[in-house]
Amino acid sequence: MSQPIRQVNRPEFAIEYDGKMYASKRQLSREIGISTGCIHEMMVNNDLDFETAVDILLETKDRIGIPREKMISGLPVCIIDGRTYRTVQEVACEFHLSTNAIASYKNKNGYTGMLETLCAMQEETKECYVVDGEAKTCNELLKMGYTSSSYRQVPKKRIPRYPQLAGKDFVNNCVDAMKIYREVKEERMEQAPPFCMQQQK
Repeated sequence: MSQPIRQVNRPEFAIEYDGKMYASKRQLSREIGISTGCIHEMMVNNDLDFETAVDILLETKDRIGIPREKMISGLPVCIIDGRTYRTVQEVACEFHLSTNAIASYKNKNGYTGMLETLCAMQEETKECYVVDGEAKTCNELLKMGYTSSSYRQVPKKRIPRYPQLAGKDFVNNCVDAMKIYREVKEERMEQAPPFCMQQQK
């Protein structure tokens, strides 16, 4: 019969960070409030050494305004009206948008943050036709019996393309965590070469 594989715990080594000694990476993780899993993911996804990964996460956390004593397992996407949104999906659900709509608008217009994307989407308008005080599209008018020439005589006006965003405040009491993270990462990555290049030296 096969026996279950016993996992051997790896020994913990003392580590120095920012001029202070820690008994282990776990102790450092607990003191700065960033999980070891979050740090490891940053290292793997961006080919960084441990210290640079911690630098990026910690500076981002500080700039966002998350207290150091609060443990996080990942960075939020944004904070809107004091509420923290951990994923784009959460933002999309809250404001009745699709994640694809947010992503395509953001990428098409070259935005790096969530809040600036939502602010721009909030300003977007589209042209419609007005019949009895109601906004109608060209196709709706054709279905109502208008011809391809007669519907052109119907009065027009511009309405919000994303009416579900009307009246929302994406400025006050808001933090664009996604944008802050990317700014911090770019700054730090310019200062520190990829970990694989460090190992080759």
